[in-house]
Amino acid sequence: MFWYLILCILILYPFVIVYAGVRWQRSAQTVALQLSCFLLWFFMAMRDSSVGVDTKYYCYVFEQLSYAPLSKVFHMVTYGSRTGNWTMDFEPGYRLYNRLVGFLSHDPQMITIMNSSIIILLLYKLIRKQSKNAILSIWLYITLGVFQTEMNVARNAIAILLVYLAFQYVKKGKMWPYMMTVCLASTIHKSVLVFLPLYFIFRMPSPSRRRMKRLILLASLAGMGVLVFGSRLQALLPGIFGKYLTAQNIKMESLLVGGLYLVLVIFIFRYMKKEERAKVFKECPIGIWMFTITMCCFGLNIGLKMAARLAALFGTYMIILLPNMVSKITEEKRRHTLILLLIIGCGIQYILRMTINNIGGTMPYSFFW
Repeated sequence: MFWYLILCILILYPFVIVYAGVRWQRSAQTVALQLSCFLLWFFMAMRDSSVGVDTKYYCYVFEQLSYAPLSKVFHMVTYGSRTGNWTMDFEPGYRLYNRLVGFLSHDPQMITIMNSSIIILLLYKLIRKQSKNAILSIWLYITLGVFQTEMNVARNAIAILLVYLAFQYVKKGKMWPYMMTVCLASTIHKSVLVFLPLYFIFRMPSPSRRRMKRLILLASLAGMGVLVFGSRLQALLPGIFGKYLTAQNIKMESLLVGGLYLVLVIFIFRYMKKEERAKVFKECPIGIWMFTITMCCFGLNIGLKMAARLAALFGTYMIILLPNMVSKITEEKRRHTLILLLIIGCGIQYILRMTINNIGGTMPYSFFW
């Protein structure tokens, strides 16, 4: 936990830059964001292969792909351990990317550095383009556990951030560039293909609060139904598919994360005036849809194990949605008070979470040297 607390303390310095440069807020935000991203990159890229459950597997596969002839990269069998007793398959885009990195160096640390560089670069572009409060987005990125989660699942992180950047095409009504970006991201991690049909949902106006509540309630009831009648449902579905689809999630971690997201959104809405809430629903349709889908996935997760993985595809967007919601508060003093409450509240829950839960197997932290 020590190094993550050090990171939180270091991130406070960019806060000082922002509030010391109120007259030049735009440039101050940019400098603070750049400094924050550099700090995040350093801790992500310089970690040892033991930091994160999956990190060592990425290193093992890289060692195999970095030496492979280009003619064999796409179809060779790759193993998730040095003993070679179990295989670990990756999408073709990620395989080719590993081979190209291998031209730079065969050192396993190189893939961790390159993955981290791409993730932080995409994060920087996402926050710069879509967030109304860059430094608050960075703080949420750390304290909501996204930073440590993405240290563990690099492929997912790269693919998800690529899709998030494509949301600019949704706002402009450019379907084909959006679809092509999602397909490109799917060559890194195929789970993002779920975003293809969501284009048409994101083009719709935000759901009303009543409709949003109904969708989340229905998803939660469906999750509880699977929890109760899962064995019967499994018998009706074929083989492995039925077993995977109806597997119960014995961990409460994902449900607690979903609860935290819900509490944060409700807290912000309660703090806002009626006209400010209406502005959020009018001006942030993608964010509201992403939140609704995230909460529906957490509701389904009560009985469906796979729903937690789906929730991870959408939940990261909270680092954009929450600052954009806060920006709709017109009174400066009230807005700054809410930001301060979010910083303190999320910081406290982050420390508490680390004391009871090793996020993505990223503790204890150690540098690769």
